[in-house]
Order: sequence, then structure tokens, then C-alpha cells
Amino acid sequence: MLNQLRKYYFYLLLVNITLSANAWDILGIPIGQLLYWILLVLGVKILLKTGYNIWGLLLFFLTFIFKFSDSFFDFPYTGDIAEFTSGLLFILVGSTLYGNHPIILYRQLISFFTLSIPFMLLQKIGVSTFFYAWNAELFHENGFYSFDAEEDLGVIFKNIPLFNTLFVEASDLSPVMYQQRPTGLLYSNNVLSVIISLALALHFSLNHKIKRNFKYIVIATISVLTMSTLVYGVLVLLFIYYYFINKNKNLKSNALKTLFVTFIMLFFHYIFFPGLTEVSIGIINAVSFVLRFAEIFIALGLNYFDDYVVLLEISADLSDKDGSFSLIAKLIKHRFSYIFLIFFLLIMKLYHKNLKKVKGSVTLYVTLFFVCVLTQFGVNVLIAPSFQLFLGIAFFPIFGSKIFRIKKYNNRLSKEH
Repeated sequence: MLNQLRKYYFYLLLVNITLSANAWDILGIPIGQLLYWILLVLGVKILLKTGYNIWGLLLFFLTFIFKFSDSFFDFPYTGDIAEFTSGLLFILVGSTLYGNHPIILYRQLISFFTLSIPFMLLQKIGVSTFFYAWNAELFHENGFYSFDAEEDLGVIFKNIPLFNTLFVEASDLSPVMYQQRPTGLLYSNNVLSVIISLALALHFSLNHKIKRNFKYIVIATISVLTMSTLVYGVLVLLFIYYYFINKNKNLKSNALKTLFVTFIMLFFHYIFFPGLTEVSIGIINAVSFVLRFAEIFIALGLNYFDDYVVLLEISADLSDKDGSFSLIAKLIKHRFSYIFLIFFLLIMKLYHKNLKKVKGSVTLYVTLFFVCVLTQFGVNVLIAPSFQLFLGIAFFPIFGSKIFRIKKYNNRLSKEH
């Protein structure tokens, strides 16, 4: 039972991301919501095999009660509480399914990325509007197209303009976000960027057992195609640590190969998409970086942008916004920010305490936890079940002691992988 769920559970989460975002339904029943509850039920079945069986049942019923109350009675904070209880359930499921064997999830990510890459290429080239049918991230303002959520969301052939990008120089290019930053099989490039960043954490910290260099080509190709500042930032930071600081020779070699192949793929991207490469790298990435971190500095009262005209305009624009690009900025701007800080420090203390109890290397868990936090400077996806699954792997040192109740099962799983 657990072996079968381990093979398909993460794929179901990925499918649910796009289904939910597009609000597709059958006979008036939202497919995304239906699959979400199926995933919760399967999560409970998984936790029944562990020392968190009571917790699994309790969290499921609390989620059901609070979501029901939020939908029909609109009680205050019930929606937030439901997100917390369901999130904790998915975290426990992530620890159970993949915490002890993250290589399984890494292999699934490589398979998913391999399937996504052809779609990303077709989206970059602009072959047909069909390949943007599930793309809900067309809200970026531009002079070519204005996305209407009611008319365009979930439409198979959206009425969007597509431009030539193959072998087109920057001077002749009409850049639009949905061709610059393709989404692959997900609905959003930002969400895809987070998934890739978390995959990079596994990629850099695992001694891989996937044959040949296929994994490097896949990781490097999808990292380049996504053209994400977050992905590039995570890749560079992980390379610096694993090549210059970490003492494991295999991981050093892995880091060097990853960076080398990424540069090769970036070169090929420039050959085929010279214009897109130029407009997507450089000042665009710098502005994207500022858009995320300027908001945090402003919230802290540290505005260092007055001497720069472009950055001054950005910071002024951010000051007038109620929303936030990142979770970190949102928490800093919250009136109870000190409570979140205390809560985070307590988690860090608990995490550090449990890391000492783990036999063997804890580099993977620390790396994944670091990247989980880092992604929240860029994109707020804390309540996404797929992200919570990765968080569960990172928290395996905390939850691992009660994961497996049956030693025979754990021994059998070790032999299989």
C-alpha cells in the first residue's frame, strides 16, 4: 500500500496544482477540490501506518470542520486554521513517504521535468495557443494582451498573440512573459521555479544513483528554460556551498558538473533564442531581485533606493501595495510579526536539537530546509501541499522517530532502493 502511494502521491499533487488553479470542473464539481480531498484521505491512510495515526485522523477532521465552517458560515479565521491543519498533515505525509528515502522523490522530479521540457520549448517558440491552455499566469501587464480571468481562465485556445522567438534577436523581438518564462505542465512559472529550486536542493545534496549524466542535462535544461531569478540564485548558492565548503568529493564533483552543464545549456538557449536570452538575463533579473528584497527593506524602514531613479520608482510602488511578493515580506509587515519570529526561533531550536539525534549525514535535510526558507523570499507558496511535502522531508529529523512502527517494512524498503 505505502509503496504504491509513494510512486503516485507526488504526481497527484503536481496534477492538482494545475487543476485547482484553472478551476476546471465536471458536472459542476471542481476537479481540483475533489482531488485535494482524495489526497487528504490518502494522507490519513499513510499516517495510519506510523506513530502519527491519531494525529492524522485528528488533523483531517479538524480540516474538514474548519473548511466546512469557512464555506457555509464564514466564521473568522476558520479558513486560516484549516490551512494550518491540512498543511501539518501534508508535512507529516512528506516525512513518512520520502523523508527516509528522498532519492525516490528526486527520480520522480527528473521524470516530471523530462516530460515538461518539450512543452516549455513549444511554449517558448509559440507553436500554438493550445500549449497555454492551462497557463493561468498571464496577468503581467503588457502592450499586446490583457488577461481576463472570467473569459480566459481554463480556455483551451486562448486569444493570445504569439510571436516569433526562434533565432530572433532582441532588437526584433516582441517579448511577452508567457513565452519568456514558460510554465511547462504547471499553471505558473513562479510555482515551477519553486519546484525546480527544491529539486536543486535534492540534486546537490544526494549521491545520485541515476545512470549516466541524464540527470544533469534535465536539471540544467529546465533551470535555463524557466529563466527564473530564484532558480539561478539557488543554483549559485548551492554550488558555492557544495564546491567550496562541503568536503564530500562526490558532491563537489556533482556541483561542478551541474554548473558546467547549466552553462552549456544556457549557451544553446542563446543560440536558439538569442533575443529571449538577452531580455531575460541581466537587468531583468536585477529588477526582479529588487522587487522581492526592496519590499522587505522598506518594511523594516531601511530604504536605500533614494539615490537610484529606477529603484526609487520600484520602492515607491511597493510602498503603496497591500499585497506582498514574498511570504517573508508579508510576515514582516504583519502587526504580529514578533509572534512569527518567536515561533520560527522555537522551530529552529527544536530542529537543531533533533539534528543532533540523527545518525549519519544531515546535509540533505538542512539544505532542503534552507532552500524552503529561501524560496519564500521570492514566491509565497507556503500553503501549497506540494511545497508542504518538501517541508516534511526537511523536517524528517523532527518527525522521523515515529514514522515507522514496523521495522520489517523499513528494512524491506532499504533493500528495494
